[in-house]
Amino acid sequence: MSSEGAGAAVDAVRRYSFRTTDVDEARAAVDATYYAGFLDLLAPARSLDARFDVVRLGPLTVGDLSCGAPVGAEPS
Repeated sequence: MSSEGAGAAVDAVRRYSFRTTDVDEARAAVDATYYAGFLDLLAPARSLDARFDVVRLGPLTVGDLSCGAPVGAEPS
């Protein structure tokens, strides 16, 4: 691969992180990053402490998602 082609590949990598305690914001982030579905707190009295770290490599999305409370998620 030429150095010009390698530069194009590096430019295609996009990274971002997102943090929230709001369930609606977490749902919107999952919908925008992965697929439409739902995310619900399984223990409503607990606070959500969601963390999303995402890398997009062209058409491939790789992410680490964690929540500080039990959640249920299912695609629609």
